[in-house]
Amino acid sequence: MIRRLDHGASLSVAAEARLTDEMGRRRPDADLVLTLQVIAMAAQVGGESTRHIDALSDTLRVRRRAAADRLTQASTAIASIRLLTWLPIVCALWMVVDDPAVRSVLVSTPIGWICLATGATFNLLGRHWTAHLVQRT
Repeated sequence: MIRRLDHGASLSVAAEARLTDEMGRRRPDADLVLTLQVIAMAAQVGGESTRHIDALSDTLRVRRRAAADRLTQASTAIASIRLLTWLPIVCALWMVVDDPAVRSVLVSTPIGWICLATGATFNLLGRHWTAHLVQRT
């Protein structure tokens, strides 16, 4: 944007060009998009741009606070993900160490290996899916 301004482009043209560049990205930054839109609008409309910038800063501050609140609320889910991932692993290891019959079935029979592989697969899939859901919030 600065390069465009240095080459004589107006503020609204430079902001709109940067906005177009940002929107072409796979995951545009919503705060940056809003900022560029406000800058372009303030440059086009004219008048007191400080009001637009103040409203923008208030909006960005509220967005940041909401994101921090969502992260705080998601911490319970994150702790549950960790517990639900590690608890079956710890219990399985305990059973293998504690009981020779369980150990012999799990490590020396095909059905034991199938059970271990199925359990590990579901464990990892569940962890991945739950983490994905938490990240989307």
